[in-house]
Amino acid sequence: MKRTIITIDEALCNGCEACVQGCHEGALQMIDGKARMVSELFCDGLGACIGDCPVGAISLEEREAEPYDEIATLERMIPKGEKTILAHLKHLKEHGETDYLKQERWWVRFETSRSFSSTKWWRLSG
Repeated sequence: MKRTIITIDEALCNGCEACVQGCHEGALQMIDGKARMVSELFCDGLGACIGDCPVGAISLEEREAEPYDEIATLERMIPKGEKTILAHLKHLKEHGETDYLKQERWWVRFETSRSFSSTKWWRLSG
């Protein structure tokens, strides 16, 4: 499918790791001293990593890519803890992408205490 996704200019990448830290979805990793996309499935194409790159090595492009998978992304994030998940949800909301949660039949329920221990994750059947 054709969609917006990041691209990394490896010649410009200085290996600072800022984009990897900024990518809550886990699409980027450092490999051989360069930032590399490890899975198109985890890149939401919203570009949170772009602002973190001090040398402008990351840009958005429209190209053929695997579709973004919110379920796989959330499953991958859960072990990273509350701050990562909340940052991801805030990122989606800031970009008007809250439909990802509904489209993938995932629900996040925050209790009134807003503590992570009371956050419930479940997948709806059907």
